[in-house]
Amino acid sequence: MMYRYLSRCVRLMLCLLLSGAGWSQSVDLADLKKVKLSGGLSVNTLYNSYNPTGAAPLSYFVSGNLSLQALGTVIPVTLTYSSRKFTYSQPFSYNQIGIHPTYKWATAHLGMSNMTFSPYSLNGHQFSGVGFDLVPGKWKISTMYGRLIKAQKAANATPAAFQRTGMGLQASWQNEKFRAGVTTFYASDNPNSVSIPVRPDSTAPFEQPTPLSNMVIGANFGTNLFNFLQFDVEYTNSVLERNRTISEKGTANSPAAFLWRPNATAESYHAVKSTLNANLKRTNTIIGVGYERVDPNYLTLGGYFFTNDFENVTLNFTQPFWAGKISTSGSIGVQWDDLKNVKSSAQRRLVGNLNVIATPIPRLNLSFNYSSFQAYTFIRNSIQNITRLSPLEQLDTLNFTQITQNVGLNAIYQLKNTETVMQNIMVNGSVMGAVNKQGDLIRRGQLSQVYNGTVTYSYGLPRQFLTMSTGLNVMDSYISRNTFRSIGPTVGLNKGFFKNTLTGALTASYLFATAQLSKNHITNTRLTVSYIAQERHNFTFMLANVLQSGSSTSPDLGSSASTGNFTTATLGYTTRF
Repeated sequence: MMYRYLSRCVRLMLCLLLSGAGWSQSVDLADLKKVKLSGGLSVNTLYNSYNPTGAAPLSYFVSGNLSLQALGTVIPVTLTYSSRKFTYSQPFSYNQIGIHPTYKWATAHLGMSNMTFSPYSLNGHQFSGVGFDLVPGKWKISTMYGRLIKAQKAANATPAAFQRTGMGLQASWQNEKFRAGVTTFYASDNPNSVSIPVRPDSTAPFEQPTPLSNMVIGANFGTNLFNFLQFDVEYTNSVLERNRTISEKGTANSPAAFLWRPNATAESYHAVKSTLNANLKRTNTIIGVGYERVDPNYLTLGGYFFTNDFENVTLNFTQPFWAGKISTSGSIGVQWDDLKNVKSSAQRRLVGNLNVIATPIPRLNLSFNYSSFQAYTFIRNSIQNITRLSPLEQLDTLNFTQITQNVGLNAIYQLKNTETVMQNIMVNGSVMGAVNKQGDLIRRGQLSQVYNGTVTYSYGLPRQFLTMSTGLNVMDSYISRNTFRSIGPTVGLNKGFFKNTLTGALTASYLFATAQLSKNHITNTRLTVSYIAQERHNFTFMLANVLQSGSSTSPDLGSSASTGNFTTATLGYTTRF
């Protein structure tokens, strides 16, 4: 099955390549001497005195990249490694190495890599194998083959996992007015890669997995109309076999059946997305509308997380004013789920946002943002649904509304800006509110409000590489009938030495926080030192300390006090060549 699919993909890719114009490349022997080697290495050591999970307090991380350029070909190699030991086992790799050589319009991905075809097919999933990105002329062709998940036996903390292999092909073509493409992706589990017990035992108390198989096929089309309209549409069909070991053939009738005939456990899902944007050049206005629909339970084996069972419509705009000194943008959209009307509760969400950026005078920059999120939940009464006598009898539903609103305002004013002195003052403020309503009633504990404010003043001497800053932070919140307040100053000092090759930064902040029955004092101190040698070697050291003390009062336990002292240190080295 997989070989037949692979052969069809190869034939399709060859047809696409041969259908265009021919390409040739001659090699100049003088280029053999033009070999360039570049890359970088980063080594970091971390010490953390706070280890609630029991991990080692000292750990190190190494990452590097190497790039070889010769004969017009670029061969990059990447490497990452960590001494961290993860107690949770999983079928993916953290320590990895990959090579990505490039020659003209062709790029290869060898070893550990990831590729993205579309949000509904192969979407950034890590794989160990080989892949290619080809961009000859107006064509763009991407293909991959490799292991998506390695086999893993069941353990105390994790279920078993089959070895999963995938392959895919994406081909697209575009010119100034039109663009079109097709996508296909196939992945399957090897049922013989790991032994699965018949029923869960004490060492693997999980629902035992079944080997899956998945075929995805999609198409997209776009065009530019009348020099101001842009239209794009994408459709994807995913057919997923819940158990590929079943021999009984299914009757699924979908576009994916063109390349694959699934068995009786297969389920077919559809996803569609389209956008229409208009650029009105006379007023510099951009208006767009979008539509997206994803079937319930939509899933492919080419991604980690998928949001499904929703349909939404969005409207967005961008409009400048006052010769570009004021820029506004915003969007509004509505989304609903339970497309098949089978859930015990359904939701409808209304989302909107507005952003304004203004520069009324050269020294003053203002920004304002507002967002609103409203979610309506309709809960059906299942008991009434069972006991009603007539299908025409009206059922009561419980309607809940969740409203979340955010408002933010930022202002930066330059008091002085010369070659010798720089002075700025910055003010930030935000308000966040959330409320849960049942019908028109707001119950106790269902209202939350958070107010934040920050004022910062900075003074700098550019020629001396010196910057000083001080600020004040204030927060007042009311969450679930509980009041929280905090206030505290922050000071900072940055200084450069030896033509700014050696820099040091020292910041300190104090926060006094109160709640209903508790008080806390938090002091945070951070020292950072960085040194650059020969423009290629960078040494960094960071030391941070958090000192916390507090007291709380309980009607049952009386008064109690607590203290905490946590230290974090980082030593790093980075070089490039």
